[in-house]
Amino acid sequence: MYMITLEDATYLLQKDRVEELSFLDDIFSNIRKGIIHLIAVTHCPSKLSPGVISAAANKISFLLNSGDDRVAIQRHMGIYDEEEREHFSKLNFEEHEVIIEFSKRARPFVGNIAHVDLGMSMSKSELYENNKRIMEAFSKPIERVIAKSAENEEKPQEEIKKSGLGTDEKKFLMCVFTHLYKLTMTEIYREIGLSACKGTRISKKLEKDLLIKIIEITKGKGVSKYPVLLEDAYKTLNVEQKKFEGKGCGYEHLIWQHILSGHFREHKAVIELNRGDKCIDVAFEYESKLIAIEVAMTSAHEKANIEKDIGMAKAGLVIIGCKDGKVLDEVNAIIQGLGEELKSKARAFILSRILGMRIEEVLNEKT
Repeated sequence: MYMITLEDATYLLQKDRVEELSFLDDIFSNIRKGIIHLIAVTHCPSKLSPGVISAAANKISFLLNSGDDRVAIQRHMGIYDEEEREHFSKLNFEEHEVIIEFSKRARPFVGNIAHVDLGMSMSKSELYENNKRIMEAFSKPIERVIAKSAENEEKPQEEIKKSGLGTDEKKFLMCVFTHLYKLTMTEIYREIGLSACKGTRISKKLEKDLLIKIIEITKGKGVSKYPVLLEDAYKTLNVEQKKFEGKGCGYEHLIWQHILSGHFREHKAVIELNRGDKCIDVAFEYESKLIAIEVAMTSAHEKANIEKDIGMAKAGLVIIGCKDGKVLDEVNAIIQGLGEELKSKARAFILSRILGMRIEEVLNEKT
C-alpha cells in the first residue's frame, strides 16, 4: 500500500478548475486500483470541489474559523442537527479535538488526535532528501501498477457470462440495482472503481442494449444523470424487479422522491407514506407535525394533493416541489385560490431549491 499526501490541496482541487478536475478524477480512479491512497489536506474545504469531498471515504475536521468551511464539511458529513452543527465551532484546539467520519461507521463522532513528539525538526534540505528517497523507493512499483491498470483497460474481459455481459458490465448493473434511484452515474463509477472514461463507455453500451435508461435531473444550473434498470436487466441479472409505490408518474418523479427523502433523512423521511388513505410522495414528522412533500412534474393534481394531504392525512404543512418555473407559477396560482386555512399550510418551491434548505427555512418562508 502506498500513500500520497497533498498539502494545501485547495490549489490543485479547487472547485473552479472544472476541466482539470475531470482529468484528475480519472487519475485518482486508476491509482486507487493500485492500492494507492490519497490524503488531501486543506484549510479551506469550502473551496474544494464538492465531488472531491463527497468521494473522500474518511473525513477529519479540525476547528474551522470560517462559517462557509464549517457548512461545507457539515453538508458532506450529513450533519443537520443544530446542536451537532454548533459543536464544530466549539472544538478544543489545544486538546486536538476533531470531528471524524469513517466510511464504515454510521455517524460522525468526536475524537482526539494523539500528540506525538517526533523529535528534532528537519531542515528543508533534509526534507528534500527524505522525500527523494521515498519517491525513488516506490516509483517503479507505481509504474508497474499504472501499466497493469492501462493493460486491463484495453484488454477485453476473458470471462464472459452466458448473458453476454463482461465482469465490469455486470458489476455496474448490480450496483445500479443496489442503489436504484439514489446514485448518479458518476457516483456509480466511483462506487465500483471505474474511471469516468471506462464508466461512460460501459453505460453507453448498456443503454444501447436496452438494459438501462439514463434520466437527466436538473438541479439548479447543473444536470445530474441517474441510471435506472429496464426489464431485460432484471432478467439478465436474475433478480426480482424492485417495486415502488406510486401512481406511475415516471422515473424522474421516483428519482426526486429518493433525492428528497435523502435530503431530509435526519427526520426519517418516508417515501409514499400512507396516512388516512392518502399516499404522500415524501413525508416525515417535525415538531409533532406531519410534513408532506409532493413532487410536481406538472400542476395537474396539486390542488387535490394539497386538499387531501391536509384534509385526509392531517398534514401540518404541504410542500410542493415543482419541476420548473412554469409548474411553480401554476402551483402558486392554485395555492392563492385556496381558502385561508389551506393556503397557510401550503408552500411551493423549485425542486432544486428545496435541496439548499433546511425544514426550518421552509417553515419560515412567507406564503
